[in-house]
Amino acid sequence: MPLAVVELQDQTVRTYHVGDSMILVTGQKGKITLQTISHSPVGYAVHAGLLDETEAMHHEDRHLVSNLIGSNDMHIEVGSTAEFAPRDTLVMASDGLFDNLHLEEIAEYPRRGKTSRCSKLAGACRKRMTDAGKDRPSKPDDLTFIFFRCNRF
Repeated sequence: MPLAVVELQDQTVRTYHVGDSMILVTGQKGKITLQTISHSPVGYAVHAGLLDETEAMHHEDRHLVSNLIGSNDMHIEVGSTAEFAPRDTLVMASDGLFDNLHLEEIAEYPRRGKTSRCSKLAGACRKRMTDAGKDRPSKPDDLTFIFFRCNRF
């Protein structure tokens, strides 16, 4: 079982996570300013530059997770503090989101307006899960996510 937790304090964010759920922070223009690493062989390969995001989304071992709550070797990855500016958007999500939509696609939803657009993101992800395209990922899975934006401090 994965876990993702975020600590927001003043104008900083710190991530804590276990497993393949991920946390992103996107700036007002859609630039990803913070991203956790999925605790999986494929996630580590992407981080090391051995696979790109598209290769990872279609990799046969994408479903393998190397760090889970309850395992004897479990560890909680504690991220460094990072700036969380007004109008930044925090996205915490299960792997169902990241296995079906590219990071740039995900970052577009909060960039284009209110965080209420998350229902459209859920619809796009569900459609992708059931409608495999030639070069599009399609992995039926759980889908849970949270968008958070603080417009001022």
